Amino acid sequence: MFDLLHALHTKLLLPIILAGVVILGIVRLVLKGLGIGLPASAITWQSYLQGQGTLLFAFLLLGAGLGWVSVNYGSGHGHAIEDGKLIEYRQVNVGDHPIYEDIDMKGYNHLSMFAKVLAPQAAKLSIRVIPDASMSSEQSILFESTDSSWSRLEERVLAPQIMLIIGSTPSSTTKATQADILVFLSKD
Repeated sequence: MFDLLHALHTKLLLPIILAGVVILGIVRLVLKGLGIGLPASAITWQSYLQGQGTLLFAFLLLGAGLGWVSVNYGSGHGHAIEDGKLIEYRQVNVGDHPIYEDIDMKGYNHLSMFAKVLAPQAAKLSIRVIPDASMSSEQSILFESTDSSWSRLEERVLAPQIMLIIGSTPSSTTKATQADILVFLSKD
Protein backbone atom coordinates (compact mmCIF):
# COMPACT_ATOMS: atom_id res chain seq x y z
CA MET A 1 0.00 0.00 0.00
CA PHE A 2 2.84 2.39 0.87
CA ASP A 3 4.51 1.71 -2.48
CA LEU A 4 1.32 2.71 -4.29
CA LEU A 5 1.07 5.97 -2.36
CA HIS A 6 4.76 6.58 -2.82
CA ALA A 7 4.41 6.01 -6.56
CA LEU A 8 1.65 8.61 -6.79
CA HIS A 9 3.41 11.92 -6.79
CA THR A 10 1.94 14.48 -4.43
CA LYS A 11 1.06 16.71 -7.36
CA LEU A 12 -1.18 13.95 -8.72
CA LEU A 13 -2.80 12.98 -5.41
CA LEU A 14 -4.87 16.17 -4.96
CA PRO A 15 -6.33 16.15 -8.51
CA ILE A 16 -7.27 12.45 -8.12
CA ILE A 17 -9.13 13.16 -4.87
CA LEU A 18 -10.90 16.17 -6.37
CA ALA A 19 -11.88 14.18 -9.46
CA GLY A 20 -13.35 11.44 -7.23
CA VAL A 21 -15.43 13.96 -5.30
CA VAL A 22 -16.68 15.57 -8.54
CA ILE A 23 -17.57 12.14 -10.03
CA LEU A 24 -19.51 11.16 -6.89
CA GLY A 25 -21.38 14.49 -7.02
CA ILE A 26 -22.27 13.98 -10.69
CA VAL A 27 -23.51 10.42 -10.03
CA ARG A 28 -25.67 11.70 -7.17
CA LEU A 29 -27.17 14.44 -9.36
CA VAL A 30 -27.87 11.97 -12.19
CA LEU A 31 -29.60 9.55 -9.81
CA LYS A 32 -31.62 12.39 -8.32
CA GLY A 33 -32.58 13.62 -11.83
CA LEU A 34 -33.76 10.12 -12.76
CA GLY A 35 -35.95 10.06 -9.69
CA ILE A 36 -34.06 7.25 -8.02
CA GLY A 37 -34.25 7.90 -4.32
CA LEU A 38 -32.11 6.63 -1.53
CA PRO A 39 -33.25 3.57 0.39
CA ALA A 40 -34.44 4.10 3.97
CA SER A 41 -31.23 2.72 5.42
CA ALA A 42 -29.18 5.28 3.48
CA ILE A 43 -31.15 8.26 4.82
CA THR A 44 -29.55 7.89 8.26
CA TRP A 45 -26.13 7.86 6.59
CA GLN A 46 -27.07 10.98 4.66
CA SER A 47 -27.96 12.85 7.84
CA TYR A 48 -24.72 11.60 9.49
CA LEU A 49 -22.61 12.78 6.56
CA GLN A 50 -24.26 16.21 6.58
CA GLY A 51 -23.27 16.84 10.20
CA GLN A 52 -20.80 14.91 12.28
CA GLY A 53 -19.37 12.92 9.34
CA THR A 54 -18.37 16.08 7.47
CA LEU A 55 -16.63 17.43 10.55
CA LEU A 56 -14.74 14.16 11.12
CA PHE A 57 -13.73 13.96 7.45
CA ALA A 58 -12.44 17.56 7.55
CA PHE A 59 -10.24 16.77 10.55
CA LEU A 60 -9.03 13.59 8.84
CA LEU A 61 -7.92 15.64 5.84
CA LEU A 62 -6.29 18.23 8.13
CA GLY A 63 -4.34 15.50 9.96
CA ALA A 64 -3.24 13.89 6.69
CA GLY A 65 -2.05 17.28 5.41
CA LEU A 66 -0.09 18.04 8.57
CA GLY A 67 1.43 14.55 8.51
CA TRP A 68 2.52 15.00 4.91
CA VAL A 69 4.12 18.38 5.73
CA SER A 70 5.93 16.93 8.73
CA VAL A 71 7.30 13.93 6.81
CA ASN A 72 8.47 15.98 3.83
CA TYR A 73 9.72 19.13 5.56
CA GLY A 74 10.32 18.17 9.18
CA SER A 75 13.68 17.32 10.69
CA GLY A 76 13.88 13.56 10.81
CA HIS A 77 16.45 10.86 11.28
CA GLY A 78 16.54 10.13 7.56
CA HIS A 79 18.98 12.96 6.90
CA ALA A 80 21.69 11.39 9.05
CA ILE A 81 21.46 8.15 7.11
CA GLU A 82 21.98 9.99 3.82
CA ASP A 83 25.08 11.74 5.16
CA GLY A 84 26.75 8.78 6.85
CA LYS A 85 28.16 5.31 6.38
CA LEU A 86 28.19 2.49 8.93
CA ILE A 87 30.84 -0.24 8.78
CA GLU A 88 30.35 -3.19 11.12
CA TYR A 89 32.95 -5.70 12.24
CA ARG A 90 31.03 -8.31 14.25
CA GLN A 91 32.64 -11.08 16.32
CA VAL A 92 36.10 -10.32 14.99
CA ASN A 93 38.76 -12.86 16.01
CA VAL A 94 41.71 -10.78 17.25
CA GLY A 95 43.39 -13.49 19.30
CA ASP A 96 45.59 -14.95 16.55
CA HIS A 97 46.97 -11.87 14.82
CA PRO A 98 46.14 -8.18 14.28
CA ILE A 99 43.58 -7.27 11.63
CA TYR A 100 44.33 -4.55 9.08
CA GLU A 101 41.41 -2.68 7.47
CA ASP A 102 41.55 0.18 4.96
CA ILE A 103 38.61 2.59 5.04
CA ASP A 104 37.87 5.14 2.31
CA MET A 105 37.11 8.53 3.92
CA LYS A 106 36.31 10.42 0.69
CA GLY A 107 33.27 12.60 1.30
CA TYR A 108 33.47 12.17 5.09
CA ASN A 109 35.42 14.09 7.73
CA HIS A 110 34.14 12.70 11.04
CA LEU A 111 34.90 9.28 12.51
CA SER A 112 32.87 7.72 15.33
CA MET A 113 34.06 4.33 16.50
CA PHE A 114 32.49 2.01 19.05
CA ALA A 115 34.30 -1.09 20.30
CA LYS A 116 33.43 -3.83 22.77
CA VAL A 117 35.40 -6.89 23.89
CA LEU A 118 33.24 -10.02 23.69
CA ALA A 119 35.66 -12.59 25.08
CA PRO A 120 37.28 -13.04 27.52
CA GLN A 121 36.01 -10.72 30.22
CA ALA A 122 38.34 -8.02 31.58
CA ALA A 123 40.41 -8.10 28.37
CA LYS A 124 41.72 -5.09 26.49
CA LEU A 125 41.41 -4.31 22.79
CA SER A 126 43.66 -1.92 20.90
CA ILE A 127 42.68 -0.12 17.70
CA ARG A 128 45.18 2.14 15.98
CA VAL A 129 43.79 4.64 13.45
CA ILE A 130 46.44 5.65 10.93
CA PRO A 131 45.64 8.46 8.46
CA ASP A 132 46.76 8.30 4.83
CA ALA A 133 50.55 8.48 4.42
CA SER A 134 50.24 11.60 2.24
CA MET A 135 48.87 13.50 5.26
CA SER A 136 52.12 13.56 7.26
CA SER A 137 50.94 16.31 9.64
CA GLU A 138 48.37 14.00 11.24
CA GLN A 139 49.48 11.37 13.72
CA SER A 140 48.01 7.99 14.41
CA ILE A 141 45.35 7.64 17.10
CA LEU A 142 45.44 4.82 19.64
CA PHE A 143 42.04 3.70 20.90
CA GLU A 144 41.73 1.12 23.68
CA SER A 145 38.57 -0.63 24.73
CA THR A 146 38.40 -2.40 28.07
CA ASP A 147 36.00 -4.87 29.66
CA SER A 148 32.75 -5.83 27.94
CA SER A 149 31.16 -2.37 27.76
CA TRP A 150 31.13 -0.19 24.65
CA SER A 151 33.99 2.31 24.33
CA ARG A 152 33.67 5.32 22.05
CA LEU A 153 36.07 7.37 19.96
CA GLU A 154 35.13 10.62 18.18
CA GLU A 155 37.69 12.15 15.81
CA ARG A 156 37.78 14.63 12.97
CA VAL A 157 39.76 13.05 10.13
CA LEU A 158 40.85 15.01 7.06
CA ALA A 159 42.72 12.17 5.35
CA PRO A 160 41.14 10.60 2.24
CA GLN A 161 41.84 7.12 3.61
CA ILE A 162 42.59 5.60 7.00
CA MET A 163 43.92 2.24 8.14
CA LEU A 164 42.67 0.43 11.24
CA ILE A 165 44.95 -2.00 13.03
CA ILE A 166 42.78 -4.06 15.38
CA GLY A 167 44.38 -6.35 17.96
CA SER A 168 44.65 -7.22 21.59
CA THR A 169 46.71 -4.92 23.81
CA PRO A 170 50.14 -6.46 24.35
CA SER A 171 50.61 -4.90 27.80
CA SER A 172 47.45 -6.42 29.29
CA THR A 173 47.51 -9.70 31.14
CA THR A 174 44.30 -10.92 29.46
CA LYS A 175 44.30 -10.58 25.68
CA ALA A 176 41.07 -10.06 23.80
CA THR A 177 40.10 -12.86 21.44
CA GLN A 178 36.75 -11.64 20.11
CA ALA A 179 35.37 -8.12 19.64
CA ASP A 180 32.66 -6.04 17.99
CA ILE A 181 33.67 -2.80 16.26
CA LEU A 182 31.29 -0.28 14.70
CA VAL A 183 32.73 2.53 12.57
CA PHE A 184 30.44 5.40 11.56
CA LEU A 185 31.66 7.92 8.99
CA SER A 186 29.81 11.23 8.68
CA LYS A 187 30.08 14.83 7.58
CA ASP A 188 30.29 17.63 10.15
